Amino acid sequence: MGLWVNFVFSGEVEMREKDLDLHLSELLLLKDIAEMLNQGIHLPLILKGALNRLLKVLRLESGWIFLLNAQQELQLEASVNLPPGLQNEEFRPMCGQECYCIERFHDGRLKKAVNVLECKRLHDAVTNQYGDTFGLVHHASVALRSGNEFVGILNVALSSKKLFKKEELALLESVALQIGSAIKTEERSRLAQELHDSVKQLLFSMNLMAKTGASVSQEKQAKQLFSDIADIAQTAQSEMKSLIWQLRPQVLEKGLMCAIQSYA
Repeated sequence: MGLWVNFVFSGEVEMREKDLDLHLSELLLLKDIAEMLNQGIHLPLILKGALNRLLKVLRLESGWIFLLNAQQELQLEASVNLPPGLQNEEFRPMCGQECYCIERFHDGRLKKAVNVLECKRLHDAVTNQYGDTFGLVHHASVALRSGNEFVGILNVALSSKKLFKKEELALLESVALQIGSAIKTEERSRLAQELHDSVKQLLFSMNLMAKTGASVSQEKQAKQLFSDIADIAQTAQSEMKSLIWQLRPQVLEKGLMCAIQSYA
């Protein structure tokens, strides 16, 4: 009886240690991806790095990310270890909007991570003999989002894996949320830079020219008009500065982790 109790107890301890190791790996994964996304370099490289880390921890083979473009169409933005059959003819099999995950993304049904049991892209690659698909048939998909705004899709696959467990899907959702938030942050930062480099400079020039016009004008009415234009340009400059700060707070320029440390 004592040996049996010790055996059961040892088994429970071993299972708990495995669960603890798994949770630790998941936390380290989220930490690593957060640090990658926090670096603020070229977005495709960041996405590829995050995919590499995710595939390594979950022991998967392939992964790819679709992002919305200016036309609100999903296009391939990053991939890791895609089968030759999906890379054929300059990634032609990865183009187009007709597939399970993209259709459900556009109609709002792809809100949680799901198992895609019949991938149209993989099926077409086999049917059209585009090349080796590594035996991939199924994959998991999850929408990338920031708050209530959806910006893309994360897909991962393994040839020997048909269904992803609830815990794995939950982890994919956590990673997808991180990536989605980083994408929106990058977009806001880019927009803020464009406003700073173009509109703000134009308003500064307008203000300067209006002040010059007011100083050299001899007519009282013209002088007042130039003065009013200068005041409007000055007000617009102040509002633009505030908008740029909201899009890209200075405290975030060195990354979210640095901002949190500074706040603490």
